[in-house]
Amino acid sequence: NSLNVNARLYYKATYEKNIVKWVNELEYRIGLFTNDIGTDEKLQLKIGEDIFRAYTNLGVKAFDHWYYTVSAQLRSQALKNVDANGTVITRPFAPISIDGGLGMKYDLDLKKFRGNPFARFRFSANIAPVGMDFVYTYSDDIDKGRIGLQPDQKYRFRYGSSVRLDLNWDFSSSLNLTSRLSTTLPTSTWKWSLTTPLATHSISSLA
Repeated sequence: NSLNVNARLYYKATYEKNIVKWVNELEYRIGLFTNDIGTDEKLQLKIGEDIFRAYTNLGVKAFDHWYYTVSAQLRSQALKNVDANGTVITRPFAPISIDGGLGMKYDLDLKKFRGNPFARFRFSANIAPVGMDFVYTYSDDIDKGRIGLQPDQKYRFRYGSSVRLDLNWDFSSSLNLTSRLSTTLPTSTWKWSLTTPLATHSISSLA
């Protein structure tokens, strides 16, 4: 037998007036699970997901659904985590990843989608040709290779471009699908997450 627990805290605040639109998001996702418990095994609680994320996007409308934007995102975690070999992967807020950039955003919001008064379809694409990516850790005992750092490095700063796609689809008042894909070039860093009322999935890659 095993036990899985998933929780998500999400807060979004939007300011919109005339041609200005300012979107702010704060999110924390935690997923815990236990090992298969045998007759002589001890219960072990493991971390499947631990993500803290803060995001802000300030836009000035250009035309139709397009905005000139400046955006920034912070990603980290709140707990210490180790891999199967006992190597420390993360500590509270170590590492911290910050990325941002200047560009344009396409923002679509369709209420009463397909004639359903409870349905809403929202999609946005933020393209930032001028961007940056900053990674920092205060701890030297985590596996720095997983975040692209050398053993003697505490931080890394790189320029590049980024693309972020967001989908938020309310099928009804109680069923929602949320998906997010972000990528940073030329380092091929990408992150993807999918959230439903029953489960949350996330994938990240750094190359």
